[in-house]
Amino acid sequence: MKVCLYDVANDRIRLVLRNPGCANSLAFSPDGRNLAAGNLRNSLAVWELESGTEISSLIGHRQSISAIRFSPDGTRLISAGEDHTAMVWDTADWNLLSTWGLGGTGGLGSTVTAMDFSPNGKDIAFARETGAVTVWDFQAGAERFQLKGENERLSSIAYSPDGLTLATGSAWNNIFSLFPGNVRFQIMERPKFVGVKLWDLAKQTEKGKVSSNTSIWSIAIDPDNKSIVGSTENWKAIEWNLPDLSVRRTLVSQRPFLMIIVFVLGLGFIIALLFKAKPKKLCATTSVEDAAP
Repeated sequence: MKVCLYDVANDRIRLVLRNPGCANSLAFSPDGRNLAAGNLRNSLAVWELESGTEISSLIGHRQSISAIRFSPDGTRLISAGEDHTAMVWDTADWNLLSTWGLGGTGGLGSTVTAMDFSPNGKDIAFARETGAVTVWDFQAGAERFQLKGENERLSSIAYSPDGLTLATGSAWNNIFSLFPGNVRFQIMERPKFVGVKLWDLAKQTEKGKVSSNTSIWSIAIDPDNKSIVGSTENWKAIEWNLPDLSVRRTLVSQRPFLMIIVFVLGLGFIIALLFKAKPKKLCATTSVEDAAP
């Protein structure tokens, strides 16, 4: 596996990071100094980006890592795995601080596919493949409440800048994945809904939705809280107005890796895999072409 840091401003690859595992989740630290990658071999790699050096390998999960996220203050890294656990890591020394049981009896039914911190860092929301969202008190390590959606495969989740709204994106169910040492083959029930939903967190109720004829793989909400953008499986990005979810515009990516969208302050949204907070011009992509057999 290799993770490439791409300099968007100069249209070139700036740095290539290598790791034995196949990465399926990436996260930059808030200060932009570190990049973490969760892989299909049950571990996380953390790199210091200035030197390109891998500074830690975090082992604890019994199955593949499905989602990772740094806390807003950068002091914690949280990882969720297909073993239905979430692990909290101390970024000062990369030691494991706690393990949360997220429930589930096996298979894909309750796998966490995405997560996001509330802007104040007090809560963390987990999107599940069953269509449910569980919101946890991060400090207490306890579930606060659950948002129950339709039969849908949630693929992405994002808090609004004011922390009052939660957005979720969903995808068509897939058959996946094949990788040495980690093979899954499962056909899931056809979902009843694919698209974007908005949730009122105070009332814990759905307050809007827009359907899509293609999977929504990632979403991000404009820092001004005026629009939401979702990436699709056909290399497009759709921007919807808030709060009515009317379509504002559709953009087509020039590069076939439209997977994660984030907003960069002052630059609008940028289509890429993941963007570094500073200096606001790098994205990270992952490739399995040289993964070890």
